[in-house]
Parts: sequence; C-alpha cells; structure tokens
Amino acid sequence: MFSYGRYFCCQLKSIDFDVIAAIESTGFLFGLMIANKMNTPFISIKKQVNYLTKLYNSVMI
Repeated sequence: MFSYGRYFCCQLKSIDFDVIAAIESTGFLFGLMIANKMNTPFISIKKQVNYLTKLYNSVMI
C-alpha cells in the first residue's frame, strides 16, 4: 500500500526547514502527518473571513 506520508517525507529530507505550516482543510491533514513523521513543529493557518461574509453579517444585525 502506498503511503503519502512516507513519500512526502522522502521528498522533503533534502530541504532544511524549522516548522511546517498548512492552510485549513486538507492542508491540516497532510501537514500534521508530515510534521509528526519528521518530528517537526506544526502551525495551522486559518483563512481570513471573506468580505461578503462580514457585509452580510453587518446587514443582518
């Protein structure tokens, strides 16, 4: 069975980095898996709230 975690870790071994950061959704899954396998800190990044969401919420109040 193919392991994405093992594949990505092999690809990243030659790169020097301190932390792994990932944007929400699928990035959390892959980023956390790779950080865990490489014993590297993980930072989760959330997207900003959409302008239309802010506008809609202010109209509803």
